[in-house]
Amino acid sequence: MKDNISISAYELYRQSIERMPVHIYWKDKNFQYINCNLLQANDVGFNSIDEIIGKTDYDIFDKSTADVIRKNDLEVITIGKACLFEEPCFGHNSREKIFFLTQKIPLLNDNGEIIGVIGISFNITERKKHEEKIINEKKEVERTLASIIDNLPGHVFWKNKDGVFQGCNLLQAKSAGFTSKSQMIGKTDYEMPWRNEAHILRESDLSVMNSHETLTREEASKLANSNHVSIFLSKKTPLYGESGEVVGILGISFDITDRKNMEEELLKSKEAAEAANIAKSEFIRNMEHQLRTPFSGVYSMVEFLALDETDAKKKELLEITYQSAKEFLELLNDIIEFCRNQTESTIILDKKFNLRTLIEKTITMQRAAATSKNLKLKQVYPANIPSIWISDPKRIQRIILNLLSNAIKFSSKGAITVKVKLAKNIDKKSSIIQFFVTDMGIGIHEDKQDLIYEKFYRVSPANHNKYTGAGLGLHVVKELINDLEGEIEVKSSVNKGTTFICTIPLKRPLIDDIFSDD
Repeated sequence: MKDNISISAYELYRQSIERMPVHIYWKDKNFQYINCNLLQANDVGFNSIDEIIGKTDYDIFDKSTADVIRKNDLEVITIGKACLFEEPCFGHNSREKIFFLTQKIPLLNDNGEIIGVIGISFNITERKKHEEKIINEKKEVERTLASIIDNLPGHVFWKNKDGVFQGCNLLQAKSAGFTSKSQMIGKTDYEMPWRNEAHILRESDLSVMNSHETLTREEASKLANSNHVSIFLSKKTPLYGESGEVVGILGISFDITDRKNMEEELLKSKEAAEAANIAKSEFIRNMEHQLRTPFSGVYSMVEFLALDETDAKKKELLEITYQSAKEFLELLNDIIEFCRNQTESTIILDKKFNLRTLIEKTITMQRAAATSKNLKLKQVYPANIPSIWISDPKRIQRIILNLLSNAIKFSSKGAITVKVKLAKNIDKKSSIIQFFVTDMGIGIHEDKQDLIYEKFYRVSPANHNKYTGAGLGLHVVKELINDLEGEIEVKSSVNKGTTFICTIPLKRPLIDDIFSDD
């Protein structure tokens, strides 16, 4: 059984309008309310629809709100078409601002004449709050980003494809003589104080955009209020549009003028130091002959006179003079040896030589000094070790010579031995050789063994009168071994003696014949 329910057209319209969750209202040409739904009446402060009829927006809202609504109503009546507006107002009994999205259409009579306006308003306050929140957050991000860019220690800028500045930080604007960033926007490098360098800057910009790659280079620019050209280290990268096309460049530049000036000064200082070093080398070479040679003659002559002198008093004076001359010559030899090592070319020789013969010659050079102290010099070169090698014979000889001289200086008894050992065959063409120089002298205390290679260091400063020298011999040895990519170790006990172990890589020749061995 069906319910016989009938609803009149008027009742259908009334219920639809009343139940819609929107504000619906009608006004006449004098902008007085003709009718509205209950939601509209309630939200503006009335208990019934009858209370709003005959009133205008100026009777309901504050003047500023009513002015906006009146302006919109006039526009609809004037143009005779539907219009969409966003209208703010304050809620009833609340100072909270409410926003409405309002669709307004002309109200027509039976003859089609405009007699008023019809409005339908949707409350969009929550949406507006959300939009304002997003806008405020965006503005805050933009302010933060702008602050970061402005406080960067470099010059930041961005240009479009035509080289026109689209933005920059304050430091960049000031470099062009502007007081604000906006003054730079719309200009090109050709309008800046660095216009003379603009074509070079434009070429680098085009290179970045055409290659789609970041470019780092030094660029010269003359800044505002400056008479000199500054040097910048600039990094430029392409700027891309939404579709991925290059729309310009982003650049950041750091002023490195002071650093470049410092580099130039350092270069000049280096060149001056190198020139001074060359002069020093020349001086050392001259002094080696002009000081050591004549003084050696004086030393030898005093020694000869002391040997032949029969008068006891004169002989004593000559021996004192001879001993002083000997100590001075040894000191002079140490200093010249050190200076020569510091100034000579660092080129390492790669020469074939007879290692056994080299050691024999070196021992012979020191035999007289050893004999004068009743010391024996021994050489141990096993028969299974080859004699012919390839390396730098001059450096190896100076290493052994200095170690022997050091051993003789600090020994008063026993023997000094130079021993050769084949430590390791790396392959058929190269081996590791060790040299052991052993004495029975005063030895070196354990806590001083790490210091003996330092320049001018002496093991026993209290014994200056007994052990002469500048403290340079072992430093020279260490430098020479480093040149040969070798190692040096020391094993020593006080009053029992010392052994220096030199480990050096040597190469084997294709054949052992030597046509010229000096």
